[in-house]
Amino acid sequence: MPFVVKRATNSLAANKNLTDADRTTVTQLIQQAIREAKNAMALNPLSVTNAENLATVYRNLLNLAQGADQWTTASYRQAIALDPINPNLRIAMGGVLYSLKNYDEALTFFQQAVDLKPDLANGHYNLAATYREKGDYQRAYAAMQKVAQMVDKNSADYTKASAELDELRQKLGDASASSPAASQPTTLTTPEPIPSPIVSPKIELSENLSPNAPATPSANP
Repeated sequence: MPFVVKRATNSLAANKNLTDADRTTVTQLIQQAIREAKNAMALNPLSVTNAENLATVYRNLLNLAQGADQWTTASYRQAIALDPINPNLRIAMGGVLYSLKNYDEALTFFQQAVDLKPDLANGHYNLAATYREKGDYQRAYAAMQKVAQMVDKNSADYTKASAELDELRQKLGDASASSPAASQPTTLTTPEPIPSPIVSPKIELSENLSPNAPATPSANP
């Protein structure tokens, strides 16, 4: 289903000055994607994959549709409720909040992720990124040190973590700090930015497309 939204965003990227006809076409594509994702949830409401897929659809609409931010976080909360010990869902939720510049709540979810899996390097990396955005360089540095301890010292991730440790060290004025040894392979990814392009005014979607509204049959594309 997310590929339908990608079609819409790719169309917008090619032409951000939408005509009324363009907006109608994009709106129809978006509505189709949401209906299909919601129908999948209705068929199997206990499926974490279906809940996460619906959240992904909404997330791709953050810059396109009114209410997409609330619908995205609601869907991620539903996915987390279905799989409460999955740290990656909390990282995804934290990433959305980070993109929305809600750093305090993003920190809560990133912290929960590393509490669930203390050796999850990407969880600590996202904690470091969020603390850095808040200007809390001491905690950012401490979190990045943990990242450097966890990743393979021969990896690109270690190079990235070491470089960011150096930047944070400079902000702290602590030239004596050293990067710790590393060990485990992983992939470090910062919270993703809100998908572009930005549409103004945003597309208005019916409330019956929200995650809590009853699912309805999908119309033919």
